[in-house]
Amino acid sequence: MGNLSHHHHHPVDHEQFQAELKDKLNSLGYRYTPQRQQIVGLFLADEGHLTPKEVTERMESQSAAIDQATIYRSLEFFHKIGVLSCSQIGGQTVYEIAHSVPHHHLVCTNCDAVMPLDDHHFDELVEHLWQDHQFKASLTHLTISGLCGHCAN
Repeated sequence: MGNLSHHHHHPVDHEQFQAELKDKLNSLGYRYTPQRQQIVGLFLADEGHLTPKEVTERMESQSAAIDQATIYRSLEFFHKIGVLSCSQIGGQTVYEIAHSVPHHHLVCTNCDAVMPLDDHHFDELVEHLWQDHQFKASLTHLTISGLCGHCAN
């Protein structure tokens, strides 16, 4: 499937992020275990999308004492509490840090490149759907398929 191209969003302050996350988990009554910290650390380091399989491989390469089932459960858990967002790209489940700003993805069906797209591009569409169709669209995570410039040429 090749590497998903990573475009860096605003850099996240890793330590601050981890500290805030720890507080969030504690306030929800969960423990922020070292393994969980390590998993989140992967996403912070990469600032991109990772499949559960990629997370497992990276954890193994860091010789983390954690099995695949635990990793999958942790990813589900982080998704449930809104830390990671989850989307289907090219038939695979991918996770990424859930940015507070909604953003969407342009996915090349030929080379699987993924480009983030800011939410504001859809403001007029949302407005139009409401005005003309009395439909209040909630565009939280769109994936738009097509060809990237490289493949389209």
